[in-house]
Amino acid sequence: HALLVFDANLPDGRGDALLTTLRASGSRAPAIAHTASREAEDHERLLAAGFLEVLVKPLSAPEILAAARIALG
Repeated sequence: HALLVFDANLPDGRGDALLTTLRASGSRAPAIAHTASREAEDHERLLAAGFLEVLVKPLSAPEILAAARIALG
């Protein structure tokens, strides 16, 4: 995959744990998280896990596209 984009809170776990698993299996694709949380601690945890950016819901299409363009260079 060229870019990973997924929620910070998944039905079966957390996005930071998933990204850690993907990194351990060799994935180096840039990653963007999205979440409804506005808590600084949550955003810091996601960034520390390796997400390049944390977007807060609700998301607009231009916001997602801008983040993807930055992540993909």
